[in-house]
Amino acid sequence: MHAFLRLAAAAVLAAAVLAAATTAPAVRAASLDGLAVTIENRTAPALCAGARNVALTLASDATRRFTLTAAHPAYLPMLGAAEAPAADLLACDAAVAARPGAEVPVRTTLHEDEGVRLVGVRGPGGLFAASDVPVRVGDAAPAGFGEIELWVTDAGRTERVLTLETGTGLWRMRPLAPEGRATTAFGAGAVIGPLGADGMRTRIESVVFAPRARTVQLAFAEGGGVAVRLAGLDRERIVLEVVFDKPVTGRPFAAIVGDHVTRTVSEIADVAVREADAAGWREAPITEFEGAVATDLWAGRTVPSRRATSAPDLALGRFQPL
Repeated sequence: MHAFLRLAAAAVLAAAVLAAATTAPAVRAASLDGLAVTIENRTAPALCAGARNVALTLASDATRRFTLTAAHPAYLPMLGAAEAPAADLLACDAAVAARPGAEVPVRTTLHEDEGVRLVGVRGPGGLFAASDVPVRVGDAAPAGFGEIELWVTDAGRTERVLTLETGTGLWRMRPLAPEGRATTAFGAGAVIGPLGADGMRTRIESVVFAPRARTVQLAFAEGGGVAVRLAGLDRERIVLEVVFDKPVTGRPFAAIVGDHVTRTVSEIADVAVREADAAGWREAPITEFEGAVATDLWAGRTVPSRRATSAPDLALGRFQPL
């Protein structure tokens, strides 16, 4: 069945997400309850920045709902208004070092209201081949885009806070910039949906944006779908509430994806997990983390990096069967 014939079901799912948001307690940094999921570290070594070699996959045949939070790194106040000097490409081969500058993408505004603007982007994708997936807002005819962006206006400032690569399913997010900074960097992100064998992408068939619910609804090529709602946003963190229409079984349902070359050239350098019934958190460098069965996962950096220095840390938790 074509994805847009499933719009009625997607609308019901979005309504359920919106209704839940009016009754659910405030989102907390750690869940302290909920399902434990299997976390596998598929990170591979890399000599060159930009390889997206970090992959932390999450699997559970019961999970239908969780929260994804991106928060400014603890060291951000140390940076002031400036980024750390950019890293060089380290030990990259000649083809990568000589790669020409990216082509300028074409942006199209798909929706705009008092505080939110959704933009569709056509042009070269990220690491993987660009894929123009149908994106629909309201009654407008769907058009294909390789990426969508969500821009939010707050206190007279308009900032891009969320992007989705439609060809890979990679969400990248960042909170509003703190006072004294014009913006912060995007860094590692999360893939949401039934993952392929590499654990780094999912196949999206279509995207629908529900402006009133501030929700992006995805239909997957393998069947099923997910609603991703902007549940919270301020100058400290951004929170997404994720609700699947059915559990993802037999494969991971999400992954954190990013870069790691060295501790000081990375988007993800450290991992912390709260394992089921544990009295505290277990921490490890990304290169030494051996996986876990846990109710909460944090991935980020404790010291400044020369890659995407101001980019946020990521946390996943509150896994529930709905």
